[in-house]
Amino acid sequence: MRCLFLFVISAALIAQAVSDTLADDTLGERIDAIRVEHAMVGVAYALIEDGAVRDVRALGTIEPDGRALATTDLLRLGSVSKNVTALLALELAAEGAVDLDQPAEPLLPTGWGENPWAASDPFTIRMLLEHTAGFPGSSYREYADASEPLSATDVLAGYGGKVRWPPGRFYSYSNMGIAAAAAALEAATGESFDALASRHIFDPLGLSTATFAWNESVASRPATFDDAGNRAHFWELSVRPAGSLAMSMADFAIYAAAHASAEVPSSTTPLSSDLIQMRRPQTSLAARAGYDLAYGLGTFGFLQADHVFWGHWGRIDGAQATFGILDGSTDGFALASNTSNRQGFAAIRQVLAEHVIKNASVVGETGNPSSATANELDLAGWYRPFTDDMELRAWITHALGLVRVSNASPNLTIASALLPIGEAELEPLGNGIFRALGAPVGTHVFTPLGEDLFLLGDQQNSYRKISALAAAGHVAGFWVAVFATFLGVGLLLFTSLQGLFRKRLGPGSYWRLLLGGAATGLLALQVLHVLWGMLAPIDTVASLGVVGAGSVTLFALSIGWPVLLLLGIWASVKTYRHMSALGRVAALTCIAGLSIAAGFLATQSWLPLMTWSA
Repeated sequence: MRCLFLFVISAALIAQAVSDTLADDTLGERIDAIRVEHAMVGVAYALIEDGAVRDVRALGTIEPDGRALATTDLLRLGSVSKNVTALLALELAAEGAVDLDQPAEPLLPTGWGENPWAASDPFTIRMLLEHTAGFPGSSYREYADASEPLSATDVLAGYGGKVRWPPGRFYSYSNMGIAAAAAALEAATGESFDALASRHIFDPLGLSTATFAWNESVASRPATFDDAGNRAHFWELSVRPAGSLAMSMADFAIYAAAHASAEVPSSTTPLSSDLIQMRRPQTSLAARAGYDLAYGLGTFGFLQADHVFWGHWGRIDGAQATFGILDGSTDGFALASNTSNRQGFAAIRQVLAEHVIKNASVVGETGNPSSATANELDLAGWYRPFTDDMELRAWITHALGLVRVSNASPNLTIASALLPIGEAELEPLGNGIFRALGAPVGTHVFTPLGEDLFLLGDQQNSYRKISALAAAGHVAGFWVAVFATFLGVGLLLFTSLQGLFRKRLGPGSYWRLLLGGAATGLLALQVLHVLWGMLAPIDTVASLGVVGAGSVTLFALSIGWPVLLLLGIWASVKTYRHMSALGRVAALTCIAGLSIAAGFLATQSWLPLMTWSA
């Protein structure tokens, strides 16, 4: 009987192992099919179960028509770097080498991080790591300054970072803020960031391939590829603690598992600190209001397959990475690719998340609607973006980001005031926290600060409530400026063609040419900025961070179109009495709309636009 019992148990275990293997094979086949469909050269992933690495696989090749990608090959992990930097800070704090909640400025290069609120609101290392120190996001100069692997302290020495709003309130994703945190760690310990990362993170976890320092091993740099599978330029990054990390998938799996094992009370991880702290942000208004998805210490909660995962995402020219630990679970995944195709990567991440959720033994509970109603909270109104991740791109979100929050008791609706993207319905969870229908946790939080009311969350953006009159002015000004721009372009084309056919220009043509030239210059400035600074590969974006053809062209346009506007106003005044009624309306419309645009762009540091100095 005993033998029979043992036989049955063994057979069951073997059957389960076979079943698991077949399931993993099916998962690998699904992922590889997505990889091929989206022309992704190589993809590697790992599954984490019960706080330990279960499966690590590499699919595709190291480069087109090259050898097969191996789990030991280096892959660039981009902004996952920020998670390592935060974990390093937490380790040093656990050892008493640094205090994350003391003012950071005394540890930074003299003159860096000018803070008008220093007396009452100094920024700390924790704020730098949680992106709440008050610094805006990346700059073109930062992208360009990447010729050698500088120390974090040396990187800061070349910048005059300035706090834009009181620290400890608003989230704004800042690469330079992470560099400042790393520089503070260097100053507190007297060691380089690279040495600290190796001794406190990489060596204890046995991550033999992990590195931030590319120039020490140029020959081993992994090839990376763009959306179409073409080789991408290998972009150096000066703020290495924020985005220069690379390691093999075999090591990345171990690193992700360390975050998963933090949920296990008896975890034997060699790290000193409590990694769960990384999921508990402290320094933003959203975090203090109880918003679950606020950015923590190099870690944030993201929604995937209708569940919350904790981890970080990374993207750099030609490469992507993500790791996520399922909320309330010790299961998760790690994923990296040497190709920047976002659609394919997102599809694979979804497949992995669904697999983890299906097989997890424990899944965190989701929030439930409370008895609070939108009417009781009196939150309806207009909200305008208040922060942005990159100052010289802020005009886009500030111009287009106005939203209208309306009562649909007991819920709220939120919709863009200017973009045709539909509306979302939010249900209350209590204490000013709302969630989009179908979301497992709160996605938005409304919180007062003095006389202001802020809407936070919504992909970490911050909005300030404004009056209906201000909102009406914003909408009217936007559409007048847009209409005036295209009207001016039309006037320029019409007048140019008229002069071409008549072989001459009449005395009333000059105001149309000048105002039309101003409008065309404004439109060209915005189009070229989007093409070169937002939609282009990183090496093109980086070219705007130095004085060169692209940056000088944008500078010239930013000066030229306002000059043409002033000359157009002068010409319009000189010929106003001789204009037709239609001409007067056209002139006044162009002048009003372009003047509104000039005033707005002046507040956004676009008059003039010097992309190499911001």
